[in-house]
Amino acid sequence: MEPTKINFYGSVQERAVAGGFVFRDSNDMVLLAAAKSFGNATIPTAEATTLRDSLAKAKDQGFLNIQIEGNSKVVIDAINERISTRTLEASQDHLRHQDDRKVF
Repeated sequence: MEPTKINFYGSVQERAVAGGFVFRDSNDMVLLAAAKSFGNATIPTAEATTLRDSLAKAKDQGFLNIQIEGNSKVVIDAINERISTRTLEASQDHLRHQDDRKVF
């Protein structure tokens, strides 16, 4: 059985952060998609939460053979245990303070 591919993402527009995920089959047909607003959260927070939500949805829907793709190195490294949770939290705090200084 081919894996179900899950793409997760986060984005920001005018200081509003959102995240979402898409489930696709082996023919790239969309099986399921969802998006959520996170207000003024950081993008890593939105991406990590979106990944968690997509995994919960995969379990609920009975998708057992999955392949996960995302573009957040911080989140992927945390999942792969290359960085500690503390480092992830520090990164989020750093990004939060950077975001406060940016003008959108």
